[in-house]
Amino acid sequence: MGNIKTLFANFTEIIKTKKKWIIPIVGMTVGGVILAVYLLGRPGKDEAALLSREREYIVTRGNITVGVEGSGKLEAKRTPQTFTSDLIFEKYNVNAGDMVKKGDAIAEISKEGVLKVIEELQSEADNAYAALQEAINAKTLQTLQTEKEQKERSSASQNAYESSYRQYSDQASSLEEKLTELNAPDITPEEARLNADNAAAALEAAERDLSAANSDLEAAVAAKNQYTGDDSEQFNALQAEVDKARTEVSRLQGIRDEAAAASGEAARIREAVESAKGIREQLNEVIKSMEVLNSAREKEIQTEQESANLQGQVNSVQLKSLQAAIDKAQSLYDTTKKKLDQTKALLEEPVLYAEMDGVILAAPYLKGEKIVPDKAVAEIGDLTKMLLKAEIEPADINEVEAGQDVRVVAEIFPNQEVKGKVISKTLTPNEGMYSASIELEPNELGLLEGMAASATIISKEKENVLILSNKAITLKDGKQYVNLRIEDKNSKENEPGAYTLKEVEITTGFSDGRVTEVLSGLSENDVVIVKE
Repeated sequence: MGNIKTLFANFTEIIKTKKKWIIPIVGMTVGGVILAVYLLGRPGKDEAALLSREREYIVTRGNITVGVEGSGKLEAKRTPQTFTSDLIFEKYNVNAGDMVKKGDAIAEISKEGVLKVIEELQSEADNAYAALQEAINAKTLQTLQTEKEQKERSSASQNAYESSYRQYSDQASSLEEKLTELNAPDITPEEARLNADNAAAALEAAERDLSAANSDLEAAVAAKNQYTGDDSEQFNALQAEVDKARTEVSRLQGIRDEAAAASGEAARIREAVESAKGIREQLNEVIKSMEVLNSAREKEIQTEQESANLQGQVNSVQLKSLQAAIDKAQSLYDTTKKKLDQTKALLEEPVLYAEMDGVILAAPYLKGEKIVPDKAVAEIGDLTKMLLKAEIEPADINEVEAGQDVRVVAEIFPNQEVKGKVISKTLTPNEGMYSASIELEPNELGLLEGMAASATIISKEKENVLILSNKAITLKDGKQYVNLRIEDKNSKENEPGAYTLKEVEITTGFSDGRVTEVLSGLSENDVVIVKE
């Protein structure tokens, strides 16, 4: 096939000479040579298969992302700014759509309107303060009189109660100190006795074992001492038995000592637990006496309270009325005083200044219009804090949650992504579509309110993994295979690279439906061939 290409190259050069008379002759010659080469060197079936159309898929490293798609318009984060209500609007120093800096003058109000409002607010504040003081004084007097009468009735019984209570309290404290000193564990006497019996039994068993070990040692020593022969191996064996018996005695002595200590401690705990039981019984008696005392005191208090209630019922209506007057006067005074202070400050400089950098999104007032609470004088949009209200298909809205990462692409910057996060979603449909609010990260694209943008709300993403097109993967008997191209290292540099195909089993992972993560079987930059 290389010869055929050479012939075509020569034929091209001949044509470039533009000698028309030689073109037919050369064409016939080349055609004949090509036909001969084709007939003589006709490829077999395997070679013919290689000449079929093939598509290459390269194993690359990248990200696989699965998410919910949405689109909508960009909005700047809005900050409303306004004057105190009831003032008269004078003029704007900016227009809707203007860019402003923090501290720029946005709008002004009428000074005449400010003076009128100050006068009205001052009168309201004075009246509210007077009413507040009158209500407070009346309630204070009534409360003091009621408290005085109640204290006089309860003084004697309270003193007697406190004296008895102190005695019981001292007894309880003394008993609790004894319990602390005993340091008894929180177990029943039965459990303590059982533990002590078990510890004693363990000690007895340890002593028996030790006694038996001592007997074995004595026997081993006697056997050694009685040996009179001169067989060194026999003598060493007897000595080994003695050493082994002594080691066992030493070990069992340690066990016996531990068992003795445990038995002693268990006996101490049993005694402490039994003593603690008696102290607790005494403490319970004291507590019961205190409860009886408290119950008696409660009855005394109830009797005194009934008497106080009778007296309080006489004044209850008046007290409620006074408290209501206090609350109303306080609220009115606070609100009026705040408005008055704010309005006085405006008299010196009746100007509304921008609290932040941004763009004026709303400027709804006309000159002479009264400012109302539910309509701000201006709204400033922060272009560094953009939101996307993305429309979401009903089938996808349940996959969207606050906090998910998002990739946003503005329509005018199709090749530049901006990161963001979902901050909320709306479960009320609008014309069959739901929506999610996405907050964009700061960027340098100069995005403006109203620009169209699309968003991918990421449900799952794997980064920096080996990926391969799904078209390159075949499934056989439940396993996945690819045809890996193996380059022929012996091919000449200037000739087309020869290669063979090797069917390779691969293991795959995450997929987005177009490409799949390759876990094993392939390496980055491997070439997979698909015959078509």
